[in-house]
Amino acid sequence: MSASTTHTLRVLHLSDLHERVAVDGEREDPRKLKIRLGRAKRYRVLGPELTKRLDAIVKERRPDLLVFTGDLADWGLHEEYVEAEKRLDEVVKRLGLTWDRVFFVPGNHDVQRKTDESCWAEMRLFAADHNRRDALSRWLAGDKPPLGAPTSGLDLPAKRQSGYRGFLERVKRPELLPDGSRGHPRLGYRQTLALPGLPPVHIIGLDTAWLAGDDNDQGKLLLTEHQVLLNATNPDDGAPLTGLRLALMHHPLSDLGDAADAHRLLSDNVDLVLHGHQHTADAHTASNPNHTLRTLAAGSVYEGDEEDKWVNSFHTIDVEMNAEGEPLRYVVQFYAWAPVGGHWHPHAALYRDVPDGRLIWETPLGQAQPRPVVAVAPPPADALAKFIGRAEQLAALSAALLPPTGQAQAAVVCNLQGMAGVGKSFLVERFYADLQARFPGGHLKITLGHDAAPTADTLLSELAERLGVLQGPGRVEDRVGGAASAARPLLHIDNLDAEAQAQAAVALVRRLPGVPIVLSGRYHFGRATSGWRLVPVAPFSVSDALAQLQAELVAEVAARVNDADRLTLVGALGGLPLAIHLAASYLNAGYEVRDFLAELEASGLSLTPFTASDTAYLDRAERALQATFELSLKALRVDLGAEADAGLPAVAALGVAPLSGVGRAWLEAIVGAPSGKGIRWVSLAVKLGLVQHDPTSGRWRVHKLLAEHLRQHTDADAATAQMDAWVMERLPAAPDDTRGARWGALQAEHEAVAEWVAGLDGARAVVGGLWGYDYARTSGPYAAWLGALARGLVGSDDPDIRSRLLWRQGNLARQAGDLDLAYRAAEAKGAHDAARGQDREVALAAGLRADILQARGQLDEALRIRRDEVLPVYERLGDARSKAVTMGQIADIHEARGQLDEALRIRRDEVLPIYERLGDVRSKAVTMGKIADILQARGQLDEALRIRRDEVLPVYEALGARHNLLIGQANLAITLLRTQRPEHIPEALTLLTTALQSAVDLNFPVEAEQLRGLFRQLGLPPPR
Repeated sequence: MSASTTHTLRVLHLSDLHERVAVDGEREDPRKLKIRLGRAKRYRVLGPELTKRLDAIVKERRPDLLVFTGDLADWGLHEEYVEAEKRLDEVVKRLGLTWDRVFFVPGNHDVQRKTDESCWAEMRLFAADHNRRDALSRWLAGDKPPLGAPTSGLDLPAKRQSGYRGFLERVKRPELLPDGSRGHPRLGYRQTLALPGLPPVHIIGLDTAWLAGDDNDQGKLLLTEHQVLLNATNPDDGAPLTGLRLALMHHPLSDLGDAADAHRLLSDNVDLVLHGHQHTADAHTASNPNHTLRTLAAGSVYEGDEEDKWVNSFHTIDVEMNAEGEPLRYVVQFYAWAPVGGHWHPHAALYRDVPDGRLIWETPLGQAQPRPVVAVAPPPADALAKFIGRAEQLAALSAALLPPTGQAQAAVVCNLQGMAGVGKSFLVERFYADLQARFPGGHLKITLGHDAAPTADTLLSELAERLGVLQGPGRVEDRVGGAASAARPLLHIDNLDAEAQAQAAVALVRRLPGVPIVLSGRYHFGRATSGWRLVPVAPFSVSDALAQLQAELVAEVAARVNDADRLTLVGALGGLPLAIHLAASYLNAGYEVRDFLAELEASGLSLTPFTASDTAYLDRAERALQATFELSLKALRVDLGAEADAGLPAVAALGVAPLSGVGRAWLEAIVGAPSGKGIRWVSLAVKLGLVQHDPTSGRWRVHKLLAEHLRQHTDADAATAQMDAWVMERLPAAPDDTRGARWGALQAEHEAVAEWVAGLDGARAVVGGLWGYDYARTSGPYAAWLGALARGLVGSDDPDIRSRLLWRQGNLARQAGDLDLAYRAAEAKGAHDAARGQDREVALAAGLRADILQARGQLDEALRIRRDEVLPVYERLGDARSKAVTMGQIADIHEARGQLDEALRIRRDEVLPIYERLGDVRSKAVTMGKIADILQARGQLDEALRIRRDEVLPVYEALGARHNLLIGQANLAITLLRTQRPEHIPEALTLLTTALQSAVDLNFPVEAEQLRGLFRQLGLPPPR
């Protein structure tokens, strides 16, 4: 996914403030007393502690919008809104926003219940009649009043929400009031925002509270059809809006009397619904066979009755979307009030599988969309704050990669002595973070995993795939160079630690002249290559080492570590940033610096300062890292307490994990601990700096050097088996009903899975190549999977397995567009199977050669192979089914040549009778569909329609063949559209919508994108 076409919108979502004030002249009744007694509690929740949390959110990333989904006040009184305005003004300023970036909808507490009570009661009674709801909806939208409607019913929303609407006027947000010129005249609103660097963002405010009026509202409230249609669709033609569509409303769907209609309308016209009212946070997906709707409940920022004893809550939402504004994923960070501790914190208790309260909620489009570029986000702001010095190295990188004139050079970031722990990778990340505007294509990083053995070709193929140019004319290096020039990413190969890895990277760079590329690792490149820029990274000077230690220590710990101890510490650790980081984490965890220094000395490490100029530097540096690491492990054992014997090896199992980082589910599988325990153990390791956790991506990773050490403290083979098992369980294509979730989980780990595949070797490569074929064809990365298949072939001498691997290699290479490799694999399979007398397998290999020739346009030779080499084998074996398949493929060639009569004859007279005799109803239906294709090409549309309706779709429906069914539905829709009859258009659009939903649900991204393309050809936005 290219960073240049992916955008992120951050929204802060609050709800249910329930602001209360004692109105002048009000007698000392229980309500007034409660308000007076509750002021300190309200301050406790909404005072400095909330400010601290908001400041932390802004520090991470400032929200673009603030939305408030109802119950700003408690009784809808003017005085309550005056107080709420003061409170919200502080929030708006704290966020660095202006009021035009704040959006509201009314809640049931924003209604003045005593206003026009009799008219409200009439309106509720009138609205309770289901038969009147369409007329009621039209009346509210401007149509004539239905018989029996309350005469002043149209004025109710404005009258009973006068305090709320007056508040909107005072904060200069009258555009959040209903306006018939741009939406519904009495209910809701729509605002379209043009935010810098983002696609259009539509905020659709919906009033679910206009009928609210007592404590028995549930099931009696109405959204109304026209409130949605007039506010959430294009006013010119009624089509869905293009861009991101966020709907705000107070009540959940379950509270609405027209919930079923609301679900349908909202799922057709909005991407995400944000609501309040239920006082507890929730992320919910409501689905039926035709419609899916995502809703997020904020909880209450202040629960009016439970006050500071309630787990009050709110959340931020990072909406990641493509260039059209279609959401790819929502990253939701839940926050909650701790009633006992008295502070706001990430709400990790909401969902078991949501670590640190951060939910990564991927949409079907996000799961299905090909991910050509995996761009690494800049480090979080708190991590960047710990970056010290390195101005000379940053300037050298800039001079090499972004020269003011001439071509970019390659840059090599390495330590002169090849030592780890000096911050090479972080240097590149800091460089990108400082200059990311110069790299609009993002930071495209290839992380070489444990024992990775890439070649220049595999690295080039991986870059080509990530840039989306794996297939195409000309040389692959020319395509990569062209795509890099257009997208302008920073290319980065990390963890070049061995001679063979460095040679592969050098060969890659030579094939990409002028492309900004940086290499980093422990390998000592020396003077590198002519025209390259060597960027040596030495350990820190004493002053920089002390600065890093200060940046890493939390304030209360830094205050108790004196200057002499600091100097001794950084000197003993040789200024190695990784060692200093571990030491600081150790001290931050509550251990004393004197104890740490004593432990270092007891381990045999001299406390005498040393630098890179020492002759024994390399040895001392490695011993310093080893000693620091062992002390951190010792501290981890102490923190684990009685669970240390189980917990320490479990955490150490992360030494085998992909270095690019893994999400929680995969992490827990690798750790192999009972649910809940593993994440707690790993959290202790994070506190000690042994494991890194990126809260933005929700992934955990381990520094490569620490991973090498960790593997010594666990059963690495068992951990690897646990890691492999998690992937293997998700790779199979069957069954259909779970494939979407299983493959979606793998796609969410795309970069780590690519690294895992690249590390498969021997028996693991064999198993991965056999099991991963179907997933690889759909999701890639092709280069990594083809590499695993090649290594599997080297590692296996079993004839059957070699035959199966060659078959997969040929087909996957064909899918990837590498027809030369595909043909070589097909030839090798044919020769291999011929030598062992496996005629059927020889015929399969010949058929694959014919497929490849057909893809190259060599139809005559493809036809000859099928007739002379494939068909006779199946006839001799008496294999009627394979004969029918081959005859169908021969018909395909005739069809490609335009010989429709011969193609039709073969399917009708030679293929169809075989499937009828075999009783194979599915294959017969497929053949009938191909017959319909030919008839359609000849213009016989009515007969084609009849076949698709009567002889194809009913079979797939009866069999539950969902993939065949969605293809059949799409083909029927295309035939309907070809008739150019207006009455066929609604049916065609319904079929295409149903087929697209199935493609998304089943995780068939290619088919899904083809179906979206059909909508675009029709000039319609694809449904979501």
